[in-house]
Amino acid sequence: MGFEINMDQLVRDKVIEHFRHLPTVTYKAGESILHADNDPKKVFFILEGTVESYDIDTSGKKIDLATLKPGFFFPMTWTLNSMPNPFFYYALTDVKVLQVNADEFKQFLLDNPDVLFNYTSRLMLGHNELKRKHFLTVSNQTTLSLAFELLIEAYYFGQFIDDKKVLSRIHIKQQILADRSGLARETVSRTLHRMQDRGLVNITKDGIIVNVPKFEELLEFSLKDGTYPRP
Repeated sequence: MGFEINMDQLVRDKVIEHFRHLPTVTYKAGESILHADNDPKKVFFILEGTVESYDIDTSGKKIDLATLKPGFFFPMTWTLNSMPNPFFYYALTDVKVLQVNADEFKQFLLDNPDVLFNYTSRLMLGHNELKRKHFLTVSNQTTLSLAFELLIEAYYFGQFIDDKKVLSRIHIKQQILADRSGLARETVSRTLHRMQDRGLVNITKDGIIVNVPKFEELLEFSLKDGTYPRP
């Protein structure tokens, strides 16, 4: 399993129990869930699967922004601030969600401070991740930009393959890494092989094995011990 930076199981169970009267909605992998600027009508709570959010720049290029896993709500700017939703969401894998009325959901957060605290804590972690990602992008550091995406993937979706929790196997396509990091697919491939030569990763048929401590040292970044990215 990955690091414990996700929704606490007790909190997740509390959300599911409170809204268990609502029907679930499923989406197939690759299916669009929500378009930018569309009125969402409801807030989504992910029960199973993975959702990707993205935007499209002025040249028509797709820019991946965040990967959401079970326990995440979206779109929260619309839900909490009544702002138009600016992003696209699609099912990266088969997905099952609950759809909750926004006013009912906001009242639930107010009545359950433990859920609100958990959400706020995860939101701040995500905020720090975005600051670090922005810094690496504007400073045009190709290796570090890709290293950051690999480390975040290992944190959230990786599976440790050793008792010391050093090596984490992730399953991710190079095109997705390219979309997230803003790099060309060919650049990602070349950089991954250079990383392999340095002992940072091992590219196998069963996924990419990431040496987590080496990436944390390279990036001066860790979600395990409270070391957050410098702005």
